[in-house]
Amino acid sequence: MDDESVRAVVDIEKTGDLLSKVGDKITYTVTIHNTSSSDTPDLVLASFSDDLVPGAAVPADLQTLSYNELGSFSFAYTVPAGLGPVVNTASVTYHPGTFTNNISDTDSWTTNLFEPSVDIEKTGTCFPR
Repeated sequence: MDDESVRAVVDIEKTGDLLSKVGDKITYTVTIHNTSSSDTPDLVLASFSDDLVPGAAVPADLQTLSYNELGSFSFAYTVPAGLGPVVNTASVTYHPGTFTNNISDTDSWTTNLFEPSVDIEKTGTCFPR
């Protein structure tokens, strides 16, 4: 990979619900895209991390990405009390084929939280006794 025209690039995009509340599940979708040059070896997954969902994992079909390959996967996170807004970051690292250099990308998503409230107004008519 000495030729400057050969470049290994991976892009990650994270999306989720725009608005949620405590106790709801936010569904996050992560899209990973191999945007390397066409003569770059396939990208092989080195690591994936999500700062709110440590158990989230890249599925087997996205562990190796060929040129211009794109794939997505989803997972959920339940909003705990005392948090807001929910900022979530995912990071991925791949390396091209058997080469030792790593390429990485990171993306974040923010979900705003609202607090449901109820207002009660009591009205009535006053009758003389």
